[in-house]
Amino acid sequence: SYSFCTLLWRAMEVPLDIFRWLIHLNVLEGDCSMERSSGENVYLNEESAELLLSGVHVAPLVQSLGKTLAIPVPVARLRLERSVQSRLYNWNVLSQALEAVGHHMRFNEKRLLVAGDRRMLVSVLQSIKATYDKASHRRVPSPCNLPPLRNQPKDDSGLQNYLRSQAEEFHCGTKASCILASTSSTKPRSTQQPRKLPPLNL
Repeated sequence: SYSFCTLLWRAMEVPLDIFRWLIHLNVLEGDCSMERSSGENVYLNEESAELLLSGVHVAPLVQSLGKTLAIPVPVARLRLERSVQSRLYNWNVLSQALEAVGHHMRFNEKRLLVAGDRRMLVSVLQSIKATYDKASHRRVPSPCNLPPLRNQPKDDSGLQNYLRSQAEEFHCGTKASCILASTSSTKPRSTQQPRKLPPLNL
């Protein structure tokens, strides 16, 4: 009974979406990283929990966030020892790396992580995941097969004419050929009467 209660106390409980996110980013190895699951929560084994709490398994999350934002985030070599001093060093490094990608970590959060607070670790993971999801949704595919916009009008009055001219230029190939085509097709016919010649006196 005592050993079972000790196991429940030591096992780290994380939401199922966090667990799947960590697997998606190759931080955890699925069933090998868990003790058991219960509803919408997963209990991590001690090794996985300690690697997250020490910050060693958080470094890949920070680097993935930087890659999503196209911001290089070099993370210094972290310490692998299970000690308060190692956690303090590692989270100082990680907090600076998180600042580089726009994620601010409060002093109280880092203090509790260094002290070994696993509930605070889950809260920090949820916060990092929210920043990651927001950055992923912010990425917009670049347009293709479209001509670049040049001399775009500042007001909306001539926007339709401007877009029409851009489309004509794109289809014709070059601006010169468009101008030539438009001028040749719209050039008015001459209405001038032919000059009458004077009669010849024979």
